[in-house]
Amino acid sequence: MIDAARLSQRRAAASSRRPPAPTPRGNPAAAAAAAARVRARSSPATSAPAPAAAATTASEDGLIFALGAPGAWDSGAVGNPVVRCYVSLPETAAAPPPRARGSGGAQAAGAAAPPPAAAAASVSTRWVMWYSGRPSGEAPLPAALAAACPGAGGSTGVAYSDDGVRWQRGGGDVAGGIGAAGRGDAGRALAPNGEEWWAHDTCHATVSDVQVMGGGGGGGGVYWMFYAGGDFEAVAAPAALAALGPPSAPAEAAAPSSPAAPPPGAAAADAAAAAAPVDADPPAAAAEGLRMRVGLAMSQDGRNFARIEGDHHTGAVLDAGRGNGAPSAPPLAASACPSWDALYVASPSVLISGPSGDMRMYYTSFDAARGRFAVGLATSKDGLKWDRRGDAGGGGGGGGSDSGGGSASGASATAAPVFEGTGQAWDAAGAASVQVVRDPDDPRGRYLLFYEAVASDGARSIGAVASADGVSGWAPLHAGGRPLLERAGAAAEDAAAGAGPAAGEGAGTAGAWDGGGVGAPCAVPMSGGRWRLYYAGRPAGGGDGSWRGVGLALGSLAEGGGEFRRRAGE
Repeated sequence: MIDAARLSQRRAAASSRRPPAPTPRGNPAAAAAAAARVRARSSPATSAPAPAAAATTASEDGLIFALGAPGAWDSGAVGNPVVRCYVSLPETAAAPPPRARGSGGAQAAGAAAPPPAAAAASVSTRWVMWYSGRPSGEAPLPAALAAACPGAGGSTGVAYSDDGVRWQRGGGDVAGGIGAAGRGDAGRALAPNGEEWWAHDTCHATVSDVQVMGGGGGGGGVYWMFYAGGDFEAVAAPAALAALGPPSAPAEAAAPSSPAAPPPGAAAADAAAAAAPVDADPPAAAAEGLRMRVGLAMSQDGRNFARIEGDHHTGAVLDAGRGNGAPSAPPLAASACPSWDALYVASPSVLISGPSGDMRMYYTSFDAARGRFAVGLATSKDGLKWDRRGDAGGGGGGGGSDSGGGSASGASATAAPVFEGTGQAWDAAGAASVQVVRDPDDPRGRYLLFYEAVASDGARSIGAVASADGVSGWAPLHAGGRPLLERAGAAAEDAAAGAGPAAGEGAGTAGAWDGGGVGAPCAVPMSGGRWRLYYAGRPAGGGDGSWRGVGLALGSLAEGGGEFRRRAGE
């Protein structure tokens, strides 16, 4: 694991490292405009004071965290929940005593399943949720970005709860209080980077995972936030990706809404589009924010975060795969092909694997050549230098696709996804986001992979699979071949059409807040083999496809029989 002295050295070195002097695409006017947009995205609105922090509940089934109040930083979109329950959590993020079983996931990283009811009176528990959000009134997400990451486009915030259901939130930036003075200081914790125009996260900073590492159960742990950052580079979006976005997405990034088979050569053309450099005047199907890379920020209290720069010139710790066509990346050899994850890397899910403390990062991307989402895997000794599984070069470096060799950020042609779906119709287009944890109820600590499943028409649901080694042999954990959780009303519609059994309690109703899709799963283990499944949802029709709230479903896992039901509204 990395130590504090090394982190200080890295930050000092990063302060003197700058990218090449030329402005974006050699256009001074474009550089000035980009800088202004960066400052605008990262600065809070000044036209009106941000609403004060408030407790939030909801009455619809499943919904526990709705859009923020008018004028709040999260009034336009809310999603990507990362929920942790800390037992007897001191102000400096001390980790609870280690669990008797398991060797990874949130448990090994400082989060624990809530204690049994009999012991609840003797300990304190505190729920923390990091989530993505953006204010209302901003430009809608391009179709390709909405398809790749519906939670993108904004910032990351933090909220608190005593029970994981009723949340205390903030309408502006966190105040920055330290210790007891900052306890309960909720609000926006990480905004797009407004200080460094070359950074990978000038357009958006979208949380995906938070782990507490270090401390050994005696205090002194550090929060590690892994997030997907996007910049303002206009990337040519594959038509197959844009087609998986919402039908009402902006026209400039629109794509055919029909999932009909593409014409001959379309897959190859999409692969070339993913690798092609952009021009000064981007094509009509270009999307800003789509070139996502993985970033890292750290905090001692979970609310005051500082970015930790990786070796890539943008500060990312994991770059998009080789052949990504970024302006700074060298061209591929004539005989080479872009890696499957050349378009972007997003949805990082990190855990400790094995007694040596090695780290695994599962992530997602869109394979333009095959027209589907998939899950990749990278490993690291320190959380800063990552090597993709199957990378022939190895050797770390973290320098990205433009650093040469087999660095963590420059995937070789041998790197391949570890999961692409179960073959069901509802995940025919793969997995768009992912969470991987170790099973605390399994003596061998099997790997559980929860994912945002995408159908060929872009419909979103949540699936789950299990594997002994976290690489292969993924066994579905679904009942009757249906998703673990699907959009509200889907089961009733299928039953009415004779395509499925009658919908049970907790299936939701058409027209609900999450009737247009569910995704971005975050599973939290409870006692007695029960689980809480936090998820993002959006209504059917209207909007740009952004997530519009956070929901909660309750259930258990079993091979071929896992079942979750939405928590009843109040």
